[in-house]
Amino acid sequence: MMSRNILDDVIRYSHFVSINKAAEEYIEKTEYVSVDESMIKYFGPHHLKQFIRGKPVHFGYIVWVLATSTGELIHCEPYGGSKTKLFTYGLGQEPNVVYGLVKDAKLVVGTKVACDNLFTSLDLLDNMSKGIGVVGTVRQNRLSKLSLPSKQQA
Repeated sequence: MMSRNILDDVIRYSHFVSINKAAEEYIEKTEYVSVDESMIKYFGPHHLKQFIRGKPVHFGYIVWVLATSTGELIHCEPYGGSKTKLFTYGLGQEPNVVYGLVKDAKLVVGTKVACDNLFTSLDLLDNMSKGIGVVGTVRQNRLSKLSLPSKQQA
């Protein structure tokens, strides 16, 4: 048990920095950025710990990351499974992540965002902010609204 005086000292001398605010202030905005998930290695027990097969780090915390082409982190949001407080823009879980990261990072007009097929959808492409481009591969199951000509018609 910790006494109140010790707790007051801990609080008084503790200093926390928001990564997102620091990145916004010190990292120069670039033309090309990328959205992806990043794994923070952790082996202890915790209810937010995730497992991803086929990744270099199998166990840990997943963080949605917006980074520059040189690998500098611009903005990040933690992922906690079903308890995640995601951005809600009506685009679906992964496209909401991209849209939310781009919106919160306050990217300049002319920025191009690259993302993999986990995040890309037609709704994301339609709703992306004016002047910000998106590059990504769209999965076949996300093309339900789009009528593509069959091989015989082409």
